[in-house]
Amino acid sequence: MLFYGKIIGFSIILLLYTSCTDAAKSYYEKMYPPEMYVHSGYKLDAPDRSFKLPHFLIEISGLSCVNDTHLVAVQDEKGILYVINIENGNIERELKFGKKGDYEDVEFVDGKIYILKSDGSVFHFKYPEAFVEEIKVDKIETPLLKKNDVEGLGYDPINHTLLFACKADGYLGEDKRKGRSVFAYDLEEKKFNKKPLYVISVKKIKKFASENNIELPKKVEFRPSAIAFHPLTNHIYLLAHIGKSLIVLNREGDIVEYYRLNPSIFRQPEGICFSSDGTLYISNEGRGKQANILVFSYAR
Repeated sequence: MLFYGKIIGFSIILLLYTSCTDAAKSYYEKMYPPEMYVHSGYKLDAPDRSFKLPHFLIEISGLSCVNDTHLVAVQDEKGILYVINIENGNIERELKFGKKGDYEDVEFVDGKIYILKSDGSVFHFKYPEAFVEEIKVDKIETPLLKKNDVEGLGYDPINHTLLFACKADGYLGEDKRKGRSVFAYDLEEKKFNKKPLYVISVKKIKKFASENNIELPKKVEFRPSAIAFHPLTNHIYLLAHIGKSLIVLNREGDIVEYYRLNPSIFRQPEGICFSSDGTLYISNEGRGKQANILVFSYAR
C-alpha cells in the first residue's frame, strides 16, 4: 500500500507541475505572441542562436561588437575584458584592464575599447589585436553620479559621440526632469553635454502605445540597462531589464518602436549590440542560472 501511495503522490505532483507549466506557457504565448514583433525586423520571440556563458560571466553587464568575428563583454565585478568568438560563443581571451569595480557596459570605437562604470566614469584603451602583458588605460570623467546609475554606453558614428543611458535619475544639478535620460560625450572635442540628448518618460511610452494600439502592462516601467546604434537604420535601441522592454528612437528622439520582452526568453537583459549586417546580440545575466547571449538575424 505504501508503494502505491507513493506512486499516486508522485503522479499528483507530476500532474500539478505539468498543469502549471502548461498554464505558464499559455500565458506567455498570449502575452508575447509572434505577431507582436513582426515589424521589428527580428524574431524577438525566437532567437536564431543562443550561447551559454561560463560561470564567471554570470553577471555579464555589457556587450559590444568588435567586428564580424568577435564580441567583447564585461561583467559587474571584475576589471576584465572578455573576447568572445561570434560563431560559437567561446571566450578566446581575457584582458585585465583594472581593479574590481561596478563595470556596466563596453563599447568598441575605431580600434579603442571604452568601458563604463556606474558612477559615469569611462576607462578606455587601444584594443590589442594580439597578446599583450600590460594595457595602458586612460580615464574620462563625466558629471554623471552614482544617483544617475548610468548602465548603458553606446556610440553614435554619425556625430562621433558616446551615448550614456541613465537607469535612475535623468538629470544633472538643478535640471530636474521626469524620465530616463541619454547624454552625449563628443569624442573629438572631449566634451560632455549636460543637456540630455533624449528623454524617455512613461508618459511618452503610454502616448506612443495608445496611438499604435499597443497593449501595456498594468505597471509601466522603463529603466534602461543598455543602448546601441543600429548600423543600417541609424535608430537608437534602448534595452531595459526593469520594465522588460526594447524601445527604438529615431534621430530626433521620438519613439518609433516599442516591444515588450518575454521574461522566459530575456531573463535579465543587460547588454545589446549589432554587427555590420544588422544581426542583433542581447546578453542576459544568469540570475541563478547560466548567463547567455541571444542572436537575432535581421530580416527587414
